[in-house]
Order: sequence, then C-alpha cells, then structure tokens
Amino acid sequence: SSYWSLRDGESKSTIIPFDTTYTKIGCDSTGSYFDFWFSGLQPERYYEFLFRVDDEFTSNYYMDNFYFKLVR
Repeated sequence: SSYWSLRDGESKSTIIPFDTTYTKIGCDSTGSYFDFWFSGLQPERYYEFLFRVDDEFTSNYYMDNFYFKLVR
C-alpha cells in the first residue's frame, strides 16, 4: 500500500499527514494515482508531497525535494 502526505515547503510543517484511509494512493491499469483538490491551500506558498510505501514488514518514505507553488 502507498500513501501521500502534504507539507509546507518553507516551514516543513505537515499540513496533511499520512492516513491509511484518506491519503491512500490508488492503482489501475495505467499506474498509481491520487486526486487532490488544491482549492483548500493558501496561494503564493510552496508545498511538497511526501510518499510512504508499506510492505509486509516496513514503511519506506520518499521525498523527492520537488516543490510546487500555488498561484492565484
């Protein structure tokens, strides 16, 4: 199973934490995906998605240092 989290790009504070129900990443025949509504974010700020992949025994975290800015 895989999950996403969102954090503030400047302060590094978590805005949306990993959650096994609400931040689960879907998968279909074309690959993995998740839907995200940007309307709840504050414009003119930088954000970063983080990813967690769980297997039977461990959780692996991935941070690609890719930041995006929400513009008006």
